[in-house]
Amino acid sequence: MYTNLYRGCKWLIEQFKKHHYLSLRDINENWKADTDMSGGMEMLRKTFQRYKIALKESFGVEICCKEGGSYAYYIKNPEILHDIGLADWMLNTLAMDEKLRDCKSLRDRIVLEKIPSGGRKLDCITNAMLKDCKLRFNYRVYGSCEMNERIVEPYGLMLYHQRWYLLARFGGDKTYTFGLDRIKSPKVTSEKFCIDPSFNAKDYFEEFYGLYNSGKDKVQIVLRAFKDEGYYLRDLPIHKSQKEIGCGDGYVDFMIEVRPNNELVGYILSRGDRLKVLSPPSFVEEIKMTLDRMRNNYM
Repeated sequence: MYTNLYRGCKWLIEQFKKHHYLSLRDINENWKADTDMSGGMEMLRKTFQRYKIALKESFGVEICCKEGGSYAYYIKNPEILHDIGLADWMLNTLAMDEKLRDCKSLRDRIVLEKIPSGGRKLDCITNAMLKDCKLRFNYRVYGSCEMNERIVEPYGLMLYHQRWYLLARFGGDKTYTFGLDRIKSPKVTSEKFCIDPSFNAKDYFEEFYGLYNSGKDKVQIVLRAFKDEGYYLRDLPIHKSQKEIGCGDGYVDFMIEVRPNNELVGYILSRGDRLKVLSPPSFVEEIKMTLDRMRNNYM
């Protein structure tokens, strides 16, 4: 039932992305034409109202009727469509789950990456975030055999490389990242905290590649992609700030503006001889030093 509801919500959003104003008749015609969704049947008015309510309650999208008797509907707050990443991910996941159920005969021919649900831990953390309450849990860092108790202010969550991570603060203004797979026995405390009103998780993670903030200043990094790597980076940019700044015989140059960290170093080295750092000199030296340490492992 919920899968069908959210699939309908996703479909309605897509219609309003294509057309600013839509009458119920327009919506009905488009709905009947999309036989995968409608089976050729009309969308009842009560079904449309149910989608409207679900969109407002679950995703904050307000569908209103234009004044003046034209009975044309529109999205009152269209700017929210650019900021519903989590909702869009959920809608796409539900839609894909439905599609795969329709394709059971292909189950041996479709390979998916495993995405952990987070289970009870995720429920506990989101409850703490909703209540603005501190979170208590035990945590073991890599390389340590000991579990340490943490009482943190839960600021945000991120799904990255098939793992969930908690972004939190404790003992000051510094922000830390915790892997949910290493969090044990989480509990919502009764102690309240005030989240920084200027904090935005999306903006926070956009300052660097991956998960971890190195604390370094943002710099402009110029990368040279050889052979087919240029095509690959055009289709799948390393970072939102990526720009193509030049090209030549057998290479393409790109620039990104980020805080350098070990994850970015690891990604660049994973591309082998297809990707080279041109500037700044400090980051070039960091790449060289990492390569020297790698080489020493084989001596």
